Amino acid sequence: DGPPEPREFPVSPAPDVLQRQIYHSTREIPGPGLYLVDLTTGEVEAWQSEKQTYVDLSDDRRWVVTQGESQVYWANRETGKTYTWNPQELRLLASDANRFLFTEVRTGRFYVTDESFQVVQRFTLDMPVGKAQFAPGGGSIALTSGAWPTDGKLYLVDTETGASRDLGPPPTAANGQLAGVELLGPITDELVVSYVIGEVEPSGLTRESSIIRRYSWNGEVLGEFTAAGRAAHISPDRRLLASAQNLHHLDEAAVVTDLSTGQPLFRVTGTAPAAWMADSRGLVLESRLLTPYLVSLDGDLRDGPTPPRSTHFIFLDRLRPSPDEPGQFLYGLTVMNESGQVLQRIDLPDGDGWLIRDPDWGADGREVVIRITPPSGKGLLGFEAPLHPAVQKPPFPDPYLLLVQDPQGECLNLRESYSRSSRVIRCLPTGTRLAVADLFQAPVKLNEAFYYADDQFWLWARTEQGETGWVSLSTGSVVWGK
Repeated sequence: DGPPEPREFPVSPAPDVLQRQIYHSTREIPGPGLYLVDLTTGEVEAWQSEKQTYVDLSDDRRWVVTQGESQVYWANRETGKTYTWNPQELRLLASDANRFLFTEVRTGRFYVTDESFQVVQRFTLDMPVGKAQFAPGGGSIALTSGAWPTDGKLYLVDTETGASRDLGPPPTAANGQLAGVELLGPITDELVVSYVIGEVEPSGLTRESSIIRRYSWNGEVLGEFTAAGRAAHISPDRRLLASAQNLHHLDEAAVVTDLSTGQPLFRVTGTAPAAWMADSRGLVLESRLLTPYLVSLDGDLRDGPTPPRSTHFIFLDRLRPSPDEPGQFLYGLTVMNESGQVLQRIDLPDGDGWLIRDPDWGADGREVVIRITPPSGKGLLGFEAPLHPAVQKPPFPDPYLLLVQDPQGECLNLRESYSRSSRVIRCLPTGTRLAVADLFQAPVKLNEAFYYADDQFWLWARTEQGETGWVSLSTGSVVWGK
């Protein structure tokens, strides 16, 4: 009887769902919507939807996206054509410059389409899929297993034939269990995979590390190493890895590692990696205060540039390096250089009650994305970080992360409880090294190593002699060790 007829691919045109309009100036912006500002011409590309309240962009900034309860809509910014599918039936796994990868939710059918959503390849896999990534040029696709708990499986699929290849078992962790698999970008001639390892501590909290494995797109293993914390960002030049390490539930550290050797170069305590600069010569860091920092590859740490105060309320205001202009940054509605000199400010009308969400770069450094929505409560509030960020070079002083360092040479009280009136166990002299004590043994339930009481931050600490107690982080006498 011959093979069955192929199923109809369930993506269809959806005209008039998303509307595009061009304004000559940002002063013409009328209200909530998605706006793309051309910094060179001053023109504004606006997108709105009558059916949906929230409109956003694809990662590559080429598509406008919105989603309701039963339909997803994607509009091509260049052509204006809009397409739709049901997310309960069809899942978008990956895209590159001119193609998409979809899978049907309840079957093992996969579809590779062009950017007009015309099917160019079908194949079937008998496995749930987690993440996917096209190889450069789209000749093959990397797929991770979506089984839970994860089995760490990794496959390569030939997009011409649909043939799949199992790349073998995941790496074995010395301690802990495999908790997830991530495919790291940017995409070039190598596939970089992060196997997330979770180790449960006696307190019940989890400490994470990453096993990084580099593959060729032929499936050959090129290298493997263990990285501190959870892998976050690969530098644009593909030489360095930034990861976020949890420092014994006291704070985070941004760790910079050589991707070819697996050797850490330095870490910045009290921060998390946010984004690489376009030329890979520095990294933008975030802190608990929501204050940005910049660190160079030689470990020079400095405050990031900050803009003049905005008259608009901006939710999740962040320092963002330009994707293609080294030394140029966007912070809110202001474009600046590294020294904080204002290069350009985006002037908006005095919208009553406007909430501006997380301004960001568009496809390049000539375009800024602004999302305006009706107000929905207050934004995130930072708190004064108990410890100022510091650069540490390997070998890192773990587990004795901290140092008593009083400018007047006085000692610091180790107390029985988190109160200035609590009994003093001992006065710790300058030079005393401290570790985070076992949170499971703390007299109060702790999800972090510090506790706020009596108008101060208190650390549940352990000395090298094994004494445990509380020390104040608010006096300025406890700093990160070297």
